[in-house]
Amino acid sequence: MPAAAAVPFLIVVLSIYLLIHIYLLRRLRQAFKHKPRFLRDSAEFAIIFAALLYPVSRSAAALLPADLGGAMLKWGAIYLGWLFYMLMGLLLRDLWQVGQNRIIKHTKTPLLQANSFLFLCTIAALITGAGILRASQPQTVIQELSFDKKLPIDKPLHLLFAADLHLDESVPPERLQKWVKRMNQQQADAIFLVGDILDGHQPHRLYDRFGETLHQLQSRYGVYVVPGNHEYYVGIDSALSFFRSCGMIVLRDSTLIVENAFAVVGRDDQTHNAFYGKRKSLADLLQNIDRSLPIIVLDHQPVGLQEAADQAVDLQVSGHTHNGQLFPLNWITRLSFKNSYGLSQKGETYCYVTCGLGTWGPPMRTTSRPEIVLIRIDSLPQIKIEKHKGSYREHF
Repeated sequence: MPAAAAVPFLIVVLSIYLLIHIYLLRRLRQAFKHKPRFLRDSAEFAIIFAALLYPVSRSAAALLPADLGGAMLKWGAIYLGWLFYMLMGLLLRDLWQVGQNRIIKHTKTPLLQANSFLFLCTIAALITGAGILRASQPQTVIQELSFDKKLPIDKPLHLLFAADLHLDESVPPERLQKWVKRMNQQQADAIFLVGDILDGHQPHRLYDRFGETLHQLQSRYGVYVVPGNHEYYVGIDSALSFFRSCGMIVLRDSTLIVENAFAVVGRDDQTHNAFYGKRKSLADLLQNIDRSLPIIVLDHQPVGLQEAADQAVDLQVSGHTHNGQLFPLNWITRLSFKNSYGLSQKGETYCYVTCGLGTWGPPMRTTSRPEIVLIRIDSLPQIKIEKHKGSYREHF
């Protein structure tokens, strides 16, 4: 995001964050009105302390030791997940009471109000815990597709895709090691990382934390990466340097023929438009490309599906949406994108949108489980399929 737009945006976000906490603290005081004062003061202190963890750890990351900053970021993000569901519960309760003409401050049952507040705290905490557990249990989605093209190799292509790792100081290195081990076990012909691999603002620290592990990614034809919007927030030049240092092939509005087996088109993220002007069109990127080869497009955000269909692309793989990550935000992503998760088809072009492997903000998921995607491509006559048909999932 350009600096000129970042400051107003930050002011708006922080203002909303402040208003949310004013509302939460007012409801807490009403609920604890007839409780001992030290309980109310302790609860208020806990909420204010937790509320400061995430913004402070993000804004002062360079000044904090890596371990301390990572711990603050992790627990601050967990609090955000709890806050999301606590806020939703309080708003629903207040709306119900408005409908019943029983505004909280006018109620004659303070014990009921205190109990309902504590009940919502508990429910939000349980949802948060379940979401954290769900986010720690990724799966392998295996999708089989057939293209109406003859592959120049004597066996199906096995292409592995992952997106939205969101690696920052709050992600344990052991988690990435588990992901990399699972990716390597697939023995893919090629590995593609489809944007938002990094997060935070200190790529040099992230390299010390994750670089050696990412170096261990292995496939027959190499590891390829395209930038997402968060690579621009990290600093696009630093992010791309990070990837190259990990032995990855960076595709940024560029096309590559891989071992005369298939063509891969790596599109720059749409965020490029805000920084440097309009990115290249798909038609420009496909000039002089042998159309008899399978054509794979990597585009972090699931946009331009009509453009891909117009250019007779065989497969586009995207991420970005997280399938909402937190219910009911997946309803919003469904309205925002023509395909927000899973497999779709337009004309002869397939599009797979992965929900991603990591998390952004709260380290939890209450919609789909995180995933890596293995797509097996053969050269049988193309078969029209419905969404998710021909796929299955393995857990790890």
